[in-house]
Amino acid sequence: DGVLAGILYVNGVQAGLYGTTRDSAVIASADPVSATAIVGTSAGWNLVLEDSSSQTETYTFNFNETSQNFIRSSFNTDPTLFEDGYGQHSHNYFLGETFEHNVNRLSSTSTNLVAWVAGIEETHGSADFTNHQQTLTEAKTGWFIGSTPTQKPLFRLAALDEGGSFHKNYIVRIKDLREASNSNPDATFTIEIARTDSSAANHVEKFSGVTLNVNSPNYISKKIGDLNQSWSPTKEKIITTGVYNNVSDLVRVEIHPGANKGDLPVGFTGPAKIGDATIIFGDTTIKKGWIAGKNLLPNANRQSAVLTTTLDGLLDGDTVTVKWPTHELTVQNSYIRSGNYPASSLFGLSYQAQRGNEDYADIGYAKKHFDPHL
Repeated sequence: DGVLAGILYVNGVQAGLYGTTRDSAVIASADPVSATAIVGTSAGWNLVLEDSSSQTETYTFNFNETSQNFIRSSFNTDPTLFEDGYGQHSHNYFLGETFEHNVNRLSSTSTNLVAWVAGIEETHGSADFTNHQQTLTEAKTGWFIGSTPTQKPLFRLAALDEGGSFHKNYIVRIKDLREASNSNPDATFTIEIARTDSSAANHVEKFSGVTLNVNSPNYISKKIGDLNQSWSPTKEKIITTGVYNNVSDLVRVEIHPGANKGDLPVGFTGPAKIGDATIIFGDTTIKKGWIAGKNLLPNANRQSAVLTTTLDGLLDGDTVTVKWPTHELTVQNSYIRSGNYPASSLFGLSYQAQRGNEDYADIGYAKKHFDPHL
């Protein structure tokens, strides 16, 4: 199993690793390679950036946030330096998204992992993985869904402010679920809006006893609000939708058709997921899903003439499935010291993993022609 670990945006430079491959070949520091499986060391991996003039710079990195070699501490992460260049040789690059928590789900130590550099297709299907330009939009939760067997969508929350700030700083909690009964046919629950770095006891806004009964004074849209204003380029005016004034200072409600008073939100849909890429050792096909092989990497220099497979350095019979990163959930064996969460914990998005971490925001970003909202 593998996972996309991070994305380097480059122009005119080649990225390669050196070290020992999974099939025990030794790659010298003077001859770094791209799509070749290099075994991690206690320090992580050594990556070389080389330009067309053969000027090189070496970076040591891993995915341990407490390490001096943590990937986001080792590379330039400021995209405004991309055009002028960064480092001793002014290489045009920056480190964009990283997904350290997905990597650490595979293993907490570099020595149990292999890594390689490959190209990401600019387009695969309808997605465009290198273009993030889009119309300014608001952050949204996934659809909260009802119980089995139908698990029908019920509602979702949308930020009142547009842009990328909200989904970095806030999360939604559903608490105090009470099923409908003969004496009270309205199922009720509580919604909390909290900051991502807060404890489970703290919140910014709280709406208690809400229901999906449209005739109740506690109807979710009445308690929170559902008004939305958006600009219509065709009509050249602001269009207002919704019925109930926004009570919340942060979010509004979107109701899915079919929700009724007996429904409870017992789960949620995550963002739309990009498909996995499966690589079989020895296959000379140089495109596997969204992964591109060695001779498609930019400015490949001496490598492009001889290396034409997606991934070298593996053992006979190896098959690697590389997943696009996802949000970490409170699944079994994912609590402290690989234990299980107690019954009193909040379930869903992992509090242990998400607190103050940028990679959760990176997973949720839309890309051109790829909307993560189901």
